[in-house]
Amino acid sequence: MNKIEKQREHFDGIADRYYKARQGKNHLHFKHLLWKYFFRGIDWKKKRTLVLEPMCGYSEGLKILRKNLNTEIIYEGFDYSQPLIDEVKKNNPKIKIYKQDVTKFKTNNKYDIIIIIGGLHHVYSHT
Repeated sequence: MNKIEKQREHFDGIADRYYKARQGKNHLHFKHLLWKYFFRGIDWKKKRTLVLEPMCGYSEGLKILRKNLNTEIIYEGFDYSQPLIDEVKKNNPKIKIYKQDVTKFKTNNKYDIIIIIGGLHHVYSHT
């Protein structure tokens, strides 16, 4: 098993615990304050915003952008964990989310925003 498959298998095994740990009252309040501060003073003029969220997990980036930007968000997200993708689609069947390895991702699409919340530390040393 290669390193990325090993990492995916590990995360598939802890995904539920990881999600639950990030739902505590203090954690949610801190995130609210952090993103409120981050977006303070941004006057987003676009009526439609094309967003990519690599390593999207539970599509937290989409929730953050919807809460903090006054725009129609056209969202595309991907993750390497099928259980995460299945959970997101169960709760939001119209969302465009799919399984993809970030180290192999290629696109000709142009995005207004690319948001990564917590995925980079899951990527193995890649050369």
